[in-house]
Formats: sequence, C-alpha cells, structure tokens
Amino acid sequence: MTVQEMIEWNNARRKTLSDEGLSYYEEMLVYIRSSWVPEKQGEELLLEILEHLIEAEGEGRSVDEVFGDHPEVFCKETIAALPKRSLGSWVMLIGTTIWTSLTWMLGIHAGLGILIMIVGQWVSLSPNIKNAISNINAWSFIEIAFLVFISIVIIFMVLKKEIVLLEMESSVKNKIKFSGILLMVWLLFYSVHQMLPPVTIPMSPWISGALFILGWLGQRWLWGRVE
Repeated sequence: MTVQEMIEWNNARRKTLSDEGLSYYEEMLVYIRSSWVPEKQGEELLLEILEHLIEAEGEGRSVDEVFGDHPEVFCKETIAALPKRSLGSWVMLIGTTIWTSLTWMLGIHAGLGILIMIVGQWVSLSPNIKNAISNINAWSFIEIAFLVFISIVIIFMVLKKEIVLLEMESSVKNKIKFSGILLMVWLLFYSVHQMLPPVTIPMSPWISGALFILGWLGQRWLWGRVE
C-alpha cells in the first residue's frame, strides 16, 4: 500500500477499538508520526501495532497487558530499532518540495499570463501588466527555494507534533500556534523580498507553460522516490 492508503486504512480500522484502546493507540500514533522515522516505515509500524491491539481486545486482553502502562516508552524503544532518515532522504525531500513549488510558480505565471493575453484582446492593458506577463522575477526562484527550506525545517523541528494533532483533532490553540509561526515565516520572507533589487528574466507565458509541464512530469517521478 502507498502511505496515503495506509493512513486511510488506519483511520478505518482504529474505529473498531474500545474507547480505552483508542485513547492509548492515538498516543502512540502521535508519537510515531511526529518522530524522525521515514513516513512509510512509521505507517507500517502503526498498522502492525493496530492489528496487535485489535487482536488483543478481541481476546479480552487490555492494552496494558500487550504494550505496557506507558505507550511512549514502548514507541521509543521500538523506534530506536528502526533506521532514521538518511542525509540522502532529506536532500530528496527538500529538493523535491522545492522543485514542486517552483513548478507551480511557473504554472501560475503561465495561467495568469495566458488569461491576461486573452483579456487583452478586448481591453487595453497597462505597460506594468504587459511587463508582468512577459517577465518573471529572478529572485522569486531563490526566495521560494529558501522559503520551502525554512518551512520544512520548521515543520519537522517545531510543528510536526502540532500538525499531527491538528489532523486528528482541530483545536483553537493548535491553530493559533501553527498560524502564528507561519505568519512569522511569511513576514520574514516579505521583508527580504522588499530589500532585494528587482532582477527580471524575460519569459513569456508559453515558455512558463512548457516548463510547468516538464516540471509537473518531473515532480510525479520524484515524489514516487521520496521516503
């Protein structure tokens, strides 16, 4: 199964647990999904634990009998035996995310540019608009790459547990914390952008569109190889 298929299967299967079992298991789920274990291996481990737990409850055994009194202790010991993300895996993840972001930036430039060109057949366009659709800011490529890198660092170092909790049960506290950190990153990005001198690259919407198609095909191939 793919990671998404495992997550969907997990969501369906854990509904069969008792309230006690579900509460215990979800503590394990948060711990493992917010750990440094590669996502696929983490989901495989979660499904294995879930099946053991469902089987144990079917036999009338309590969760404490199977995994002990402290779910985090069990998870910590189990995770310690699993391989962590390699440097190559991190490089692949960051590189692929940057590639995807730049691809969609080109796609947006192409889409807006073509739309404006069509509208321009009936409406007179200002020089600024014509310049915007025939050029692209060179700094945007560097800024987006930097922003993606910083976002990944923040997600994995600061927000990963909050994101897992937010996916499971949306709370006002988690939403405020998550939004506040992202806002700080955006303000930093915007401040840097304002200080940089404009450097443009001539690029028509048609070229952006062609590069977007190539980038989209490339991202599909790359994401299939990210751990």
